[in-house]
Amino acid sequence: MTFFTGIIVSIIQSLFIQDPSHSYTYNLVFSPKNGWELLIWISIMLLVVGPVEEIVFRGIIQKGIQNTFKKYEKPEWYSIFLGSLLFTIYHVDLLHFIPIFFMGLLLGLVFYFTDSSLVCALTHGVYDVISITLMFLA
Repeated sequence: MTFFTGIIVSIIQSLFIQDPSHSYTYNLVFSPKNGWELLIWISIMLLVVGPVEEIVFRGIIQKGIQNTFKKYEKPEWYSIFLGSLLFTIYHVDLLHFIPIFFMGLLLGLVFYFTDSSLVCALTHGVYDVISITLMFLA
């Protein structure tokens, strides 16, 4: 499931936006130059980025919004939508607004159905690993 989520979002991203890897600055900072850098990036994505963002956005923010909306008898999807919007704003990337928002929705749904930040962290980490590996192979 996690692997397919990453692939689906990568395909959506390639359909709606121009590949950012053509940017000199983006390549300089985020594109691994050799196998060792790729392994370092993969480790960072799986062990730091995915878990930290998902604990904050799904485990704290989305769960908090869900609990607040339950008091007012609002539908669960409000919290998923709002959490995804905040996730997108956090990334401050207008070029990738649509794919980041859809990834946020997908991660929000994963969290809603599994009630697990760990599953979301793995899904997020795998997506990031796929993205960084594709940049390396391009």
